[in-house]
Formats: sequence, structure tokens, C-alpha cells
Amino acid sequence: MKGIATTFAVLIVMIAIGIIVTGLLTNTFFQTNMNYVEVLKERLLISALNQLSLAKISVTHALRYSLFQACYEKAKNGFCDGLCYENGLKYWRNYSLIRIPNPNNIIHLIGNRSTEIFNEYANELSARFSSIDGRKMIIPTLNKFSNELKIDIDDQFIQLNVSTSKKIRKYVGLSANEKESYVGQNFNFSIKDFIPIIKMFSFGRKIAEDDFVGESVVQAIEELPSDCKTQEKKFCEDEDNPCPNCKFLDIDIEKCKEDFEEKFLENMDNRLKSIREDAKDYDIKINYKINNFYFLINGNCENLGCEEDESCGCKREECSCTCLQYNEVDGDCECSKWNLEDCTCLEYNIEDCECLSSEKICECKEYYESNTMSCNYNWKVAADILINISTDYVKYPVYDSNEKTTKFRNLVLLFNVKSGYYDAEKNYLEGREELRKNVICEVERSEEVEGLGTSIHQLR
Repeated sequence: MKGIATTFAVLIVMIAIGIIVTGLLTNTFFQTNMNYVEVLKERLLISALNQLSLAKISVTHALRYSLFQACYEKAKNGFCDGLCYENGLKYWRNYSLIRIPNPNNIIHLIGNRSTEIFNEYANELSARFSSIDGRKMIIPTLNKFSNELKIDIDDQFIQLNVSTSKKIRKYVGLSANEKESYVGQNFNFSIKDFIPIIKMFSFGRKIAEDDFVGESVVQAIEELPSDCKTQEKKFCEDEDNPCPNCKFLDIDIEKCKEDFEEKFLENMDNRLKSIREDAKDYDIKINYKINNFYFLINGNCENLGCEEDESCGCKREECSCTCLQYNEVDGDCECSKWNLEDCTCLEYNIEDCECLSSEKICECKEYYESNTMSCNYNWKVAADILINISTDYVKYPVYDSNEKTTKFRNLVLLFNVKSGYYDAEKNYLEGREELRKNVICEVERSEEVEGLGTSIHQLR
């Protein structure tokens, strides 16, 4: 802040020197008949009056720049002033905890900071003006705990009023050390500028109080694709893996996260649409940035039961062989014992009997069972969002301590909102996995009693 005060003061005083030198030269021979002392007094007086005129202009600009700088600094810090900080971030809403600054406190912060900055200007200007001719100039500083500087704010404008009995003084004694002789200028000023800081604040308060972030989180979860919330899959048993085959069904978490973020941004923009339109009337734009998302997915998979399933294949079958054609012999030829592997007859009922053609007939008496795993994924998400509300086209000459430069900048109100499901952030802070897996395997199973299709249920 020292840099901007010095730069500003040097500029003003350079202009002052030009005007004052001109005044001195013009009046050097104001009265040729006056003695040297009288001429010198006249020159000092004219110089002092010139300096006072310039000082008053300088003070007007200094007050205006102090107001700009105070608004820039305090808005950039969310008007928190240490009251709503958490881990270095400014939270107007932290889940259900709402810590939005009070408008009266905003006026107080701007007034106090304007006073501090102006006092730096005043000291610097006093020193610069005093160096012009070696005679002291005093530009009063203000007491921030008094009513010397007052701030009045409406939606679009800020008015700064300085009212005090103090005076700007320029000493005019023949000796530079003489303190009795001086000329003075009243120290009362009124400045009004377009600074829509309160309107910016009101838009921010609505975003925080109406929980735009939390509502967008809930809606984005509801709009997740179905495969991010439910899945079913059938498993067939085999000799090595009897039913039930209880497995957790994983989901494509990264793809689902992308879907969530897309839906969140869409819902946030929809909620901001109306106030963004209103903000244009005040040269205000509203943006936001995602600091972080925290995810917790509770996955519960349940076995819906075991039952015979033809699609899983036959587990037990019964086969029989039938001779389609015997050779011609006396008597009724019949096979009394079969090789069931290839349906060759091992024994006949009469001699010389032979089966010329046979077929094998098998009937499945029991099929392999299948079980279906049904999974539900309950999403909980917390969002940490930086809200950025700024002037659009109007810029102000302000100093930025991070960049260490003075230039025309937008006024920016910055604050954070964290909302959604705290359990998700808590899970992250505890270092746990985002996806919690739970499998329920105690389920009902079908058991065949009187053939395929007839069954009773018992717990297995």
C-alpha cells in the first residue's frame, strides 16, 4: 500500500510544483517599490495559496482512491475480516452453518480501511508539499474511531463524507522553522462514486442463503444415469462354484463422476440464470469455480435367490436306449441290457438276436442353478465452490498486494460455499475409499422336490 500512496503523491506534487513555480515567477516583481521583506512575504503567501488549492484537489483524489482501494481489498476477502475463515478460505456457507457478513459491518470495514489508506496518502502528501519550498504543510489524518469519515451506501453508489474542524495548513513564515504564520483550508469533503458493492453483496447473499450449491448437488445425484445407481447380473453355478455366487458389481466410478459434474454445472447455471440477468443492469457479472468435489458411494449388493435355470445347463440327466430295428429271427427279439454310453446291446433275450439300429434318449432331471445379484449405489456428494461476483466493464485504479502493481481492475467479491453431504467430506478426511462395498449373501434358494418347476424355499 506504501507504493500506491508514494506514486500518487509524487504525481500530484509534480503538477503542484509547476503551478507554484509559475506563480512565483509571475509575482517576483509584483511591486518594484516594496522592500525585499514585503516582496518575499508576498511570494510566500501566493505560493502557499497555490499549494493549498493543489492540496485540496490532491485530498479529493486521495479520498476517492482510498475508497476504491478499501472496497477492492475488503470485497476480495469476502468482507470476512477473520470472522468466516476456515483453513484460509472464506466460507459464507459451510453446510448448514451460514456466516454471511452483516451489511452494517461491511460499511464499518470500508470506512475504517478507507481511513487507514487515506492517512497514508495524507502523510505522503504532507511530506511532498513541504519539500517544495522547505515550509511545512500539514494535511490532517483522520481518526477511524471517530465520525470524521462516514460512508453511505446504496445499491449502486457509495458516498464518502469527511467533516471535521481540522484544517489543511501551509506555513508562510520568513523562516522555515517559524510556526506561527500559516494559511489554512477547511477539511470538509463529499465524494460519490459508482461502486455497486452492496448489490454485489446482495447477489452473493442470495446464492449462499438459498443454497444454490446444495440444491444443485441433490439434483445432479437424482439425474445420474441408471447404471450409476443400480445394476443386476445373473451368475450360473458350476461344479467348482455352487450357488449362490455372491459378488459385488463394480461401476465405472470415473465415468459417473464426469456425469455428476456435468449435471451439477448445468443445474448451477440454471439456478444462476435469473440473478445473472438482474446483475447485468448493475454492470455485475457472476461466475463460480469448483474447488473440490467429495464423493461417498455406498454400494449394497444382494443375492435375490438361487433357482434352477435351463440356460445354465443340465446338472443331472437320465438316459435310456431304444432299438429301432432288430434282425429277423424266430420269436420276439429284445435287448435286455444296454451300454448306455453308445447304446450297444450287451444282452439279448434270445439267441441270434441283434439290434441293427438304436437311439439314445436322455431327459434332464436337474438343471444348474443361477442367482441374480442386485446392487444399489447410494451417492453422497459435497461440493466446495468459489463464488466470484465482479464489476463487468467498470474498473478502478487499485493496488494488488499479490501482483504488487497498481492498475485499473474490476472490483471482485470472492467467497466460498460448501454444501451437500458432509459425510462425503468426512469420508475423504478419514482417508477411506470413495466406494464402500457391502454384499448380502443370506438369501432364499429354490430346492427341487417333485421335478422341474415344483419347488419349496428354504434358507441356505
